[in-house]
Amino acid sequence: MYIPNLLKNPIFLFFILIVCLTAAILGILYLYYSYVGGIVLSQIEEPEVFLSWCKDEYKRFLVEWCKQCKKSGWKDLGITLRDYLANVPECDVEEFSKDFNITIDVDCSADTVKEDCAKVGVYQMLLPYKNYTPTLEGCELGFIDWCGYCEEHQWAFGNITNYEFLGSNCSKILKESINMSEMNCYSELAQLYCTMISCQLSPEPWNDDCYYSTAIITKNESLCLYAGTYRPYRGPLINRTELCYHRIAVAKLNESICNNIASAHILARCYGEIARIKKDVEICNRGANFVNMDYCYEIVAVATRNVSLCEEIRDREWKEFCWGELASLLKNETICYKIASSTSKDICFMKVAMVKKDKDICNLIVSDLIWTCYGNVAGSLCDPGICYNISGREKCLEQYRYFKC
Repeated sequence: MYIPNLLKNPIFLFFILIVCLTAAILGILYLYYSYVGGIVLSQIEEPEVFLSWCKDEYKRFLVEWCKQCKKSGWKDLGITLRDYLANVPECDVEEFSKDFNITIDVDCSADTVKEDCAKVGVYQMLLPYKNYTPTLEGCELGFIDWCGYCEEHQWAFGNITNYEFLGSNCSKILKESINMSEMNCYSELAQLYCTMISCQLSPEPWNDDCYYSTAIITKNESLCLYAGTYRPYRGPLINRTELCYHRIAVAKLNESICNNIASAHILARCYGEIARIKKDVEICNRGANFVNMDYCYEIVAVATRNVSLCEEIRDREWKEFCWGELASLLKNETICYKIASSTSKDICFMKVAMVKKDKDICNLIVSDLIWTCYGNVAGSLCDPGICYNISGREKCLEQYRYFKC
């Protein structure tokens, strides 16, 4: 009875209301200082994190300032850099000024602004690394910014050379370290150097992947030398440098690139695939001193549908394989008679019977493959009746079921 009476007391209810409002205000203040002003607390608890945050924020605002200055044609916008950076009130702008070695009490028209903007690495400012960060890594990063400038100008219209872009200090460092000469965006070497340095700056082991992928995409065999090796999971070591040469040679249809390959197997594939695409057996003859050239003759014979080229193949198995492929492609079972091996000859007849959908050709087979041959023809025609009147009915039907007619 006592509690219900209290609820009817206006003084008690007013007291409860005051308590609730106080709790709500304290809660809002807690949230404000936790989320809005929390960075100040982090300055005390985690000073390194706080300083890093400040640096990133100031750099972000500085980049925006630089872009606006450039857009205005480097004219006075009526606001100084210090005032613009006041958007980050929690941090010490003087420390930022010292860290980046920039002047903050200036407007966009000041003589120092372009170079100060350059120090944040914004390549749109045109001179991002001039007389700044004179170390090899810093200058390479600067050169990558020049590459971005060239890419933005489609590798053709940029009129600023790498030396002009980087300044004398970095130009000298890159000339001494990697023999980089002065070049324009449209220079043949520009994209090559841009790719090489970009890949060098990639973390290991991904830099080899970078060289390999970029070489393939750009069809630039000069990068293949840096493609390295690769071992797939539980697989043998793969020489990606030679695979790189192979793929680019085929893409460019230039067999001279194949000569960079030492592996006889990959070399044969390189010559062979170019010869197949060009349908030119003379390319195979240029590689006659290399092993596995039989592969080259075989795929050119198939590409040109030239049975006589199979005769050029020295290895008997390769030669018979060549005849078998052409018999099937030309739908001509008489070619199969050239094959000495009875098994290979039967397989040849079976393939021709299937492509011609002619069960009578199966009768030329002397082994049990005859029933498989009948099943293949039945399946290609979706006619199981072909299997009913032969002694190998069950084997024929078993093969027929694979076709899911």
